Amino acid sequence: MARGEAVEVWKNADCVCFDFDSTVCMEEGIDVLAEFCGAGEEVSQLTRTAMEGGMKYEESLAARLKLMNPSLKLVQQMLQASPPQPSPHVAELINTLKANGKHVYFVSGGFRQIIEPTAAALGVPRENVFANNLIFDDSEDGNYVGFDTNEPTAYSGGKPKVVSLLMEQHGFKNVVMVGDGATDMEARPPAALFVGFGGVVVREPVKAGADWFVTDFTELIEPLENKMSVEEVVAVFVTVEIKPDRVEDFKAVMAIDVEGSRKEDGCLRFDLLKGEGENVYNFYEMYKNQACMDSHKKTDHYGAWAKFKESGGVVSQSVAKTTGSNVAM
Repeated sequence: MARGEAVEVWKNADCVCFDFDSTVCMEEGIDVLAEFCGAGEEVSQLTRTAMEGGMKYEESLAARLKLMNPSLKLVQQMLQASPPQPSPHVAELINTLKANGKHVYFVSGGFRQIIEPTAAALGVPRENVFANNLIFDDSEDGNYVGFDTNEPTAYSGGKPKVVSLLMEQHGFKNVVMVGDGATDMEARPPAALFVGFGGVVVREPVKAGADWFVTDFTELIEPLENKMSVEEVVAVFVTVEIKPDRVEDFKAVMAIDVEGSRKEDGCLRFDLLKGEGENVYNFYEMYKNQACMDSHKKTDHYGAWAKFKESGGVVSQSVAKTTGSNVAM
């Protein structure tokens, strides 16, 4: 994928999924926990092997936890002594994504107990976190029992499964995965774009395989801040006459089209107006640029309108299009 194409996909994403360790935060949480458990060197080596794709993730996870045998008390002590340190500009990036109407998720092979406090501080709700869950018994220290094997992130290939689940459940069409490791790269496809992050550590296989590789989150913020140029704005004014016996069908179809269009990141305005004449209606549509307008025509809600036209419900249609400084904002 060419750099320019990758930037356009990024700008038009509806959902962005971040890895957590060595991406959102500057440490590998499991390695920090391992130091507290006295198994730092051995666990760090297994982490490097897993991140570089040299070992199935589920095998690496089980082996590392066996070496550490972490208690709940120890996890809590670690979080107090060495809480995760967010990467520079990650908070600004997440806020910018949300301001642009994009949904943010954390999808990590790390542990919920470590990730969720930082996620909350960064404005990412618990339900938007997919991560592994440690299981402890009811003893005073909370002895380690195992990890939840039902979490998709406990296995190799878990991250693409999460992306597919998000697309299915929420209707996301353009998901981007951002991360530093081989397991993050696995998420594309179904993700439309994989952004490799080397701000903490550069992994050469990831750098080589990424659609776009960055070492500073400001590189991802800048295209979003400059996303819309007035000169690129496209507006259309459509006048249609509807067959008298199809007006109710038209209104039902347009209710779908209007609602869906207004949710598009690239759609600035979509109004349905009653025109002059008994069965005449006007659409006023405005898009950030031509690419956004083209994307609109690929949506299911636009498809509902297109099918209505194909069915013969429209008597006549005229379209006036304008761009740039001629558009009334």
